[in-house]
Amino acid sequence: FKWLEYSKLEDAVYCLPCRFFSFKLKTDYDNIFKSTGYKNWKNALSNNKGLYKHDNSEDHKQNVVTWIDYKKNKTNKTSVLSQLGDHHAQIVVENRKYLEAIIISLRMLAIQGSAFRGHIETEDSLNRGNFLELMNVIASFNDIVKKKITGPKNARYLHHSIQNEIIHIMASMILKKISSEVKECVYFSILADETKDISKTEQLSIVLRYFFDGEIKERFLGFTPLNGLDANSLFLKIKEMLHTCQIDINNCVAQTYDGASVMRGHINGVQTIFKKEVPQAYYMHCANHRLNLVLVDIAKNNEEADVFFTLVQDLYVFVSGSNIHIKFLELQKQVLNIKPIELKRLCLTRWSSQIHSCKAIKNTIEVILLLLNQLVLSKNDRNLEAKSLIKRINFKFVYLLLFFNNLLSHIHGVNLYLQDVKADITKAMVLIETTKQFLNDLRNEIPHKKLFNE
Repeated sequence: FKWLEYSKLEDAVYCLPCRFFSFKLKTDYDNIFKSTGYKNWKNALSNNKGLYKHDNSEDHKQNVVTWIDYKKNKTNKTSVLSQLGDHHAQIVVENRKYLEAIIISLRMLAIQGSAFRGHIETEDSLNRGNFLELMNVIASFNDIVKKKITGPKNARYLHHSIQNEIIHIMASMILKKISSEVKECVYFSILADETKDISKTEQLSIVLRYFFDGEIKERFLGFTPLNGLDANSLFLKIKEMLHTCQIDINNCVAQTYDGASVMRGHINGVQTIFKKEVPQAYYMHCANHRLNLVLVDIAKNNEEADVFFTLVQDLYVFVSGSNIHIKFLELQKQVLNIKPIELKRLCLTRWSSQIHSCKAIKNTIEVILLLLNQLVLSKNDRNLEAKSLIKRINFKFVYLLLFFNNLLSHIHGVNLYLQDVKADITKAMVLIETTKQFLNDLRNEIPHKKLFNE
C-alpha cells in the first residue's frame, strides 16, 4: 500500500492521500485513517477489513487520484499558478502575432496609397474594403488571425479608429527616424509648397533635403492645415512643424519654394522672414518651376505656338468623346497594328510635360486623319467639327508637331533630372548648358532641313 503511513508516536497507520486531499470522508471508518489512525493489527490484512476495506472505498480512490495528480505536477514543477501564467503567455504571443498581421496589412496599404475602408463593411458585404478583405486573406492560411477575426467583436481590433491610431503611430516612428538622421548630419535644406485638399482646405507640404550615410535624402514631413495664407502664417507653420519633429531650425542652410510673391517676396515674403531668423538659409526659387515659367511665357508670346497647342488640346477633347474614342482605338489596331495610344490632355502647370501630348499625336496622326475623314463622310452629328479640324491640320501644324517633339524631348530630360533626388549641381549645369546650345543650334537651317525631310 503506497499510501500507507506509520506513526511511532501513536503506534498507528494513516492514509496520506486522505489526510491531505480530503475535506470530509463519508464513513467514520475511513475517517480513522485520516484523523486518529488505525490500530487494529489483528484485522489489518483481513479481506474486506482493515487496510483492504479502506483501499477499496470510493472516497479513498478519489483522494488517491488527486494525490497522484499532485505528485505529477510537483515532478514537472508546475502548479495552477504556473499553468495560468503559461496560458497568459500564450495569449500574449497570439495577440502580438495578430497585431503584427494588422500592422503589416495597414503598412502595405499605406505604402501602396490604397484606400483602407469599403462603402459597406458588414459581414454579408461582397466587398468590405481593402483592409478587411486583406485580413480575411491572411486568415485563410493563419490560424491565429482566423481565431481572432472570428472571435468576440470587441477584441478584433479592426475598427477604423484603431486603424487610424496605428497609422499615426507609424507616422510618428518615421518622423523620429527622420529627426535622428537630420540631427546626425546637422545641416539640411527645406522645400515647402501649399495646395488645396479635396475639402478645399489649404495644406502646407514640407520636405527636408539632407546628406546622410553617403546619400542625398529627401524626406516628406507631412501636410499641415493653414489658418492663414500670409507670409508670417506660413513661416510659423514651417517653424511649428520643425519644432514638432525636434529639428533645430537654426541648422537650415537653404530654403526652396515656388515663385509666388508670398513665398519669394524680398520684403515680406516667407523667405525674407525665414532669413531674418536664420540668416544663412539661402533662398532659391525652384529651378524646375522656373524652367516651366519660362516655357509658358515663351509659348504665350508666340502666336504660332499658341495656335499649335490650341489645336493639340482641341484634338484631345474631340477624340475623347465616348463613341469617337472607341473608334479611334479600333482604327489604331487595324491600321498601325500596335497597342492603342491614348491622346494626352495638355497640362498648363507642367509645360514641359506637353511632350506626352505631342508624341501621342505624332504617333497616331495617320489614324487621326483617317478617323476625321470617315466622320466627315458619315452623317455623324460631329462631322462639321471633324471637317473644321481637318482644315486646321495643315503643313504648318505637322511641321510644328515635329519641331516641338524634338524641342520638348531635350527639355523634358532636363526637367526630369532637376527633379531627381540624386541630382548634383555639376551635371545639372552641364545639362542646362547643353540645352542652351541646342536651342541656339535650332536657329540654324540644318535642324530645320532635317525636320522638313522627316
